[in-house]
Amino acid sequence: MKVVNICRFVYVAATFAFENMANLALAVNLVTYFNTVMHYDIADAANHLTDFMGTGYILSIVMACLADAYIGRFRTVLIAAFIEFVVSLTSIYINAFKHFDFVDDHGLALLTLQAHYPKLKPPLCNIFLPTSNCEKVNGGNAVLLFLAIYLLAVGGAGVKAALPSHGADQFDEKYPKEATQMSTYFNWLLLGVAVGGSVSLTCFVWVQDNKGWDWGFGLSTIAMFLGALIFVFGLPQWLDKAAIVSDDSESPSPWKLCRVTQVENAKILLAMVPVFLCSIIMTLCLAQLQTWSVQQGVTMDIKLTKSFNMPPASLPIIPVAFLVIMIPIYDQIFVPLMRKLTGIPTGIRYLQRVGVGLILSSLSMAIAGVMEVKRKNVAKDHDMLDAIPLLQPLPISVFWLSFQYFIFGIADMFTYVGLLEFFYSQAPKPIKSISSCFLWSSMAIGYFMSSIMVKIVNHATKGATKSGGWLAGNNINRNHLEFFYWMLAILSLINFAVYLLVAMRYKYRPQSLDVEHEYEEHQLKTLKPSSTMEDL
Repeated sequence: MKVVNICRFVYVAATFAFENMANLALAVNLVTYFNTVMHYDIADAANHLTDFMGTGYILSIVMACLADAYIGRFRTVLIAAFIEFVVSLTSIYINAFKHFDFVDDHGLALLTLQAHYPKLKPPLCNIFLPTSNCEKVNGGNAVLLFLAIYLLAVGGAGVKAALPSHGADQFDEKYPKEATQMSTYFNWLLLGVAVGGSVSLTCFVWVQDNKGWDWGFGLSTIAMFLGALIFVFGLPQWLDKAAIVSDDSESPSPWKLCRVTQVENAKILLAMVPVFLCSIIMTLCLAQLQTWSVQQGVTMDIKLTKSFNMPPASLPIIPVAFLVIMIPIYDQIFVPLMRKLTGIPTGIRYLQRVGVGLILSSLSMAIAGVMEVKRKNVAKDHDMLDAIPLLQPLPISVFWLSFQYFIFGIADMFTYVGLLEFFYSQAPKPIKSISSCFLWSSMAIGYFMSSIMVKIVNHATKGATKSGGWLAGNNINRNHLEFFYWMLAILSLINFAVYLLVAMRYKYRPQSLDVEHEYEEHQLKTLKPSSTMEDL
């Protein structure tokens, strides 16, 4: 049995931390960029963000197929990190030479250059002023904007598709000790994401809001470079178990075979589909915390001290900081205690962990609705329903929104890591990356559903407000965001009830199937010699 030392998978956790550090600031603050810089209405800005997030997650399926069937997980991570890094590096490089006429009005740079170069974005304008007629980004500049963010989506998809599975490949679930270590690995992976996210939500968001978007994107570039560098430094540990293939461990590509094993693999994947479907609604709720909750914060008092303002997009630091504290406690105290009581290596079943998160996400949306009612009542009581965000903040602290973020942060710890571990552990050995993408796919659908839901709600309620819907226009003080939150809370509760039925009917896959599969592989290799290098 192989004994895995913590330092052997810390490379993976660190890489994921820097990748999240580079991108989380975009996930929470890009809606503000779309709204205040590119002059999209709040609803359109929210939809552009959720479309970007959804595309990044759905592309992970394509990248996972490439990783499992063709180029391997290690090289997939390297290529994806390179794409993310070069997209930003090109921007900084061209930005450095903008004074020497090396670029024309349209330019070849991406996010950083567009954020810095005035000719690549609309003229300055306060979109919140009722009398303003702000020019929206259009033409070549709009093409540049969306080309940049969707190239970043491609790079992020590759990292998400291959990196978690790449690290989990180091563990052999047939042995109880390694099954326990794999559970620890997934918790460490979340810890890395939380630590990276803490830096992103504080330092990077503050720089974006106070020093300029170009400087913020530049910090993301540095973070992505450090993540790729750490991953490469991990090469001498041969963290990739599949990188060196011995005669008794290499698996033939399942895409080139037509055997009974494939039929069994398909059955296993189909059995996980109901769990996958029940996880979509949670991301639909998460999307609102990254879009509408940020816009709530823009209207509120963001003073942390007399001389320091807290960017509204930094609010997720509250649950993220909580995760940094709670994950080690969960992994080192709660899991061992539950392991003694249940005899399960992971302490509790994967689906039990997921269920806790799903019910908490419903509670988070319900609390978000209550907080929105409180915020709007303050606006009514002080005759500030038409107050201009940032210039005329409501006399209510932005920290009132921390309740909804805090509850969802706990839900995040339970559900998303539980799902990632569930999909990986239950999948057949040859398609671990693809099965792990069940999580990213459900998140993609959740983000796309958010865009669709906003449009449907506005269409169905266009006569309910002067702006033309619960979520229409740029003045959320006169809209009904609280109704939208409560609707999501009810949907989440219904989804949880369905999930309970699904979870009770699910039969966990016995690990003996992997042993049988490895025996079949060995029999096949006795007929055809195998190469010694798969992934490098």
